[in-house]
Amino acid sequence: MVSLRGVQAGMTSFEALLDDLDIPSGGLIYLQSSFSRLKHFGLSGQELLDALRRRVLPRGTLIMPSYPFGASPGKRLWDGYISYINERPVFDARNDPALIGYIPELFRRLPSVQRSLLYLAPTCAEGPLAHELTQGQERVTHPYGPGSTFRLAGEAGATMLGLGVTLDTTSLCLLLDYDLGERHPAPMFTRELQRGAVRDWNGREHETWCSFLDPSAMRFVKPSRVFDRDKELRARVRRLDIEGIIHFAYPYKAYERSAMRAAEECLAAGEPLPWFSTPPVSA
Repeated sequence: MVSLRGVQAGMTSFEALLDDLDIPSGGLIYLQSSFSRLKHFGLSGQELLDALRRRVLPRGTLIMPSYPFGASPGKRLWDGYISYINERPVFDARNDPALIGYIPELFRRLPSVQRSLLYLAPTCAEGPLAHELTQGQERVTHPYGPGSTFRLAGEAGATMLGLGVTLDTTSLCLLLDYDLGERHPAPMFTRELQRGAVRDWNGREHETWCSFLDPSAMRFVKPSRVFDRDKELRARVRRLDIEGIIHFAYPYKAYERSAMRAAEECLAAGEPLPWFSTPPVSA
């Protein structure tokens, strides 16, 4: 893990950060970000997004969460999620903003970006794999199952890029909870498919059915704990801390291998799964 603290704001450009994190020109990059923690670069959100797109595109693909729910002031993400699934509004892919962050919302507005129709967790993507990653998601019955954007991104070898967020921030981590199936000690997903209405880019409405993530378990998932217990995995992480703000990148498949290995060990020993902050039976 590369960690550099106390770097002055004017000394490290955003392009240099991407170099330090080994973000390639090309490849599949899954970005999660907090723009309020990126002010040290002295760039607008659009300037940051443009720089990232110049790095990744046109040979590579950039993907981001584009959830129509988020964290309101003084609340956490799961509060917005609970309100969303309780109220069950129609998800309008063309007009509903991405409330998960400022950069994802800027990204969503670009005419070259494609947005999926997965009611629970839509994503936006741009690049050669964008259509493959986002098409047909209204027919997917599990957000982490076969054919889902998250599953496809994991299988394609996505690089997880975090800007201003912690190692607990990754949409793909719940793929492991799906893969454990009946062996999983916690009720992570609804057993019955849930209805969600989505409106596509042409204004046509679709009735979709998909398993939902159980909001009572959502807040206990802490992927950083997998990194804490695996020295080899930590060595795969590129990390740069600037003025106490964390930026990182790592290959998702490296996390997946480590997490599943640790999960098998914990299940055999009757211990909680390694990425839970509390025993999952209590979730």
